[in-house]
Amino acid sequence: MKRKAKKVSKFRYWTAKELRVVRRFYRELTNRQIARRLARSPRAIQAKGLSLGLHKNSQQWWTEGEIKKLKKLYRNRSSREAARRLKRTVRSVEIKASKLGLTKTRAYLRARGYNPT
Repeated sequence: MKRKAKKVSKFRYWTAKELRVVRRFYRELTNRQIARRLARSPRAIQAKGLSLGLHKNSQQWWTEGEIKKLKKLYRNRSSREAARRLKRTVRSVEIKASKLGLTKTRAYLRARGYNPT
């Protein structure tokens, strides 16, 4: 008869350094990014953030400098590249570009196999 393997707890206490990292970056980074830094799960980061009374930024306002940079980047680069450079999500970049009436250049679209008319 096979014995069931004894379940090993992965529980470890939070160090003061880990708590400082969570408090410092919880609003700005994703749980996954913080988890990688601390070798913990994203769920553990979320739970600790909530227990510390921390909240994620639900909305990050665009600064004039970011809008200016978006206007330069968006026309000739992919939305993904613009998002990476602006440290924003692709969706956020696409929504803001749409609100500003920004479009890709014909040359950019043609280079990607689209046939703008």
